[in-house]
Amino acid sequence: MPEAVFEDCVFKNVKLDGAGFRFARFKRVAFDSCVLRDTDFSHASFIDVRFTGCELAGANFDGASCKRVDLSSESLGECKGILGLKGATISDEQLIQIAPLLAAELGFKLVA
Repeated sequence: MPEAVFEDCVFKNVKLDGAGFRFARFKRVAFDSCVLRDTDFSHASFIDVRFTGCELAGANFDGASCKRVDLSSESLGECKGILGLKGATISDEQLIQIAPLLAAELGFKLVA
């Protein structure tokens, strides 16, 4: 569904493993209890979007843009393109979880 436009809708209990949403636009959308493993959200636009109870392992957000996006209840540790989530709301715990991903995307080399 590349370049699709989704407005004022809810995805609930939907399994979208590996779905392609490249360059899609999401406005006033809720993802509730969805399986979004390996879903491609690269270069997608998110405005007023909420993710609740979703499985996002391997989801790619490379080049995405976020305005008023709530990811605060999600596990983001296995997501790709973390910099694409700039502007999204996350928790303190999530920040610690994604710190290694952010460091890698910024090109930092970590020493143990």
